[in-house]
Amino acid sequence: MIRTVNVVLVGLLTLVLPTLAPAVPTQVSTAAQGGPAVDPGSERAVPGTVWYQGFLANVDTGDPINDNDVEIVAELFDAAVDGSSLWGPETHAGQDVVEGWFNIELGSTVSPLPSFDTPPYYLQLVIDGEPLWPRMKLASAPTAIHAGAVDGGGGGGIGGGGDPGYIPVFTTGQEISNSNIYETSGRYSIGTTTSDAKLRVENAGGLPVLKLVNTSSDVGFDVLTLLRNQSVAAGDGMISMTMGTGSDTAAYFLGCSGPWMTRSGFMIYADGDISTEGTIEVDTDDFTGIDVVTRAGDFYGAGINVVCQAMDVSCTGVRASVGSDGYGTGGQFTGGSVGVRGTVYGGQPMSYFGSYGEAQINETTGWGTGMYGAADGSGTCIGVNGYAYGTAVNYGVYGNAYLGTTNWAGYFDGDVHSTGTITSAKSGFEIDHPADPADAYLRHAYVASPEMKTVTDGTALLDGAGRATVTLPDWFDALNADVRYQLTPIGGAAPRLHIARKVSGNTFEIAGGEPSMEVCWMVTGVRRDHAAVADPLTVEVQKPFDQRGKYVTPEAFGATHEMGVGFRPMEQPPRDEQPGPTPH
Repeated sequence: MIRTVNVVLVGLLTLVLPTLAPAVPTQVSTAAQGGPAVDPGSERAVPGTVWYQGFLANVDTGDPINDNDVEIVAELFDAAVDGSSLWGPETHAGQDVVEGWFNIELGSTVSPLPSFDTPPYYLQLVIDGEPLWPRMKLASAPTAIHAGAVDGGGGGGIGGGGDPGYIPVFTTGQEISNSNIYETSGRYSIGTTTSDAKLRVENAGGLPVLKLVNTSSDVGFDVLTLLRNQSVAAGDGMISMTMGTGSDTAAYFLGCSGPWMTRSGFMIYADGDISTEGTIEVDTDDFTGIDVVTRAGDFYGAGINVVCQAMDVSCTGVRASVGSDGYGTGGQFTGGSVGVRGTVYGGQPMSYFGSYGEAQINETTGWGTGMYGAADGSGTCIGVNGYAYGTAVNYGVYGNAYLGTTNWAGYFDGDVHSTGTITSAKSGFEIDHPADPADAYLRHAYVASPEMKTVTDGTALLDGAGRATVTLPDWFDALNADVRYQLTPIGGAAPRLHIARKVSGNTFEIAGGEPSMEVCWMVTGVRRDHAAVADPLTVEVQKPFDQRGKYVTPEAFGATHEMGVGFRPMEQPPRDEQPGPTPH
């Protein structure tokens, strides 16, 4: 009898052969599994055999076969025709075939089965010496045998153990143990079992505790984003940082670095975002954007230390600004000895500013202070201290004011002292008007001279002989040379009134007047002290090259204010043109 077969591999494997009779559906409770032979008593073991079910029918009539003594030989090849044998042959003699159906267990006598890791595989069946053609190509289910034997793991199941709460980790290909991650009540800890945060990471080694690296070339995203959906209450914050007691003053509390064109490292918004735009924006009232407290003890310390090392571009170490509405202070500094200290070290032919202040007020009734300095103490206090060191023109303090109805380049409420020359196109004094002190001023010009003049005057009462000796200050002789005299009689003419003796020993004598006559006298001198001799007054000089064509008082000559020798445009310190914070 010639037989044909329609076979089905139940569970993980389905095999189909051409058939002349329809297949009869069946249900099998045991799933087909495969893999290397293991201990059948192990709960984790993967069976090393595959159950195979097939159907036999008469090739002429299609009737199912019933026979209790059928020999079935199975063998696996790597090709549909010819090829190499990969497993078998395995003989299953005396098989029962009931209504065409039979079951055999592949790998039960010839072991082990292939690992099914290099498909394709073809099954060849021989029924009572008659080969069935074509060979059947196996589907993918038998590779579960290969999956059960982990690659490189030597096969078998998973062993080992661990403690409750620890996330497991593979210590070998088939062994597990405790990892460094611990979980309790939905909180996770790495390197510790302390659970005082949703995620806590500890590291006692030399590596960073946390390092975030983004290797994407895309732009427009943040490396780290912190979100807080609820309102921030008193004492709450987005980032809290603490350094250990006795930390080195040179340690970096928070460091940011990047390409030399990067203006700053991060942006913090009051609603919780952190990005890389470089601005701190706070939209709430009475709020401190950054609060830095440094307790240096007996050492030098810096609350904020900013170093801007730009080569050929403008660079601003710290820039602070406030809105134009209402009262605002761009920067406020309080120090134990120095409130603000500005130092510039430059080697290029350009302008340098130790400190710079600018105030622009549109309304005439407004008040603005570009830079404000105050000192309060029991010793010597300096509100603003300016130094300028250079080989060309130096300005310790430079003030420029123009375009207003009243312009004060410098205004001092108190005494003014100078150890050098004071020059002015016009000078004088302004006092409260004696006749109307509450509502008016009285102004006078100072007397000018081409020499460094001193003026001493007074009134003398002549004696019975019409003479008087006038005593001058004890420094007069030492200070003055080229002394000149003026005498004015009071109450009548004195044609013979004259200087009987010139100044000597800080005195001079008057003679030729009437007895008991009152005489007004004035003595002038030219300074001969060391300061005057070392730096004599040069009456006529040529203007420096950069001032030629300009005027001390340009308006007097019909020129604009910009043509003044003292005019300097509103030259601001070099600044980067970084825009303000983007509204968030």
